[in-house]
Amino acid sequence: DDEYVLMGSANVNQRSMDFQRDTEIVIGCHQPKQIGHGKNYGGVHEFRMSLWWEHTKRTEEEFVEPPSLECVRQMREIGDRMWSIFSGEAMERHGR
Repeated sequence: DDEYVLMGSANVNQRSMDFQRDTEIVIGCHQPKQIGHGKNYGGVHEFRMSLWWEHTKRTEEEFVEPPSLECVRQMREIGDRMWSIFSGEAMERHGR
């Protein structure tokens, strides 16, 4: 984890893959100097942590190790809570 990041608009469906009706773009980034030296805390790691904060509004110590069971549990809990809000009848205001 935190070795590679892929960003783009590529979708795996007929419209995107037949190269006739849709265009897609993807960029892959990695930092070879960060790999294999213990923890990978380079720009790819920082990007993922920033993205997770943007989506969860939380920074947890467990988020540093995405494959850890505790991280998976917390992300699942956050996802369940967000799904409940999204699929519920009541509207909640967030932000300002």
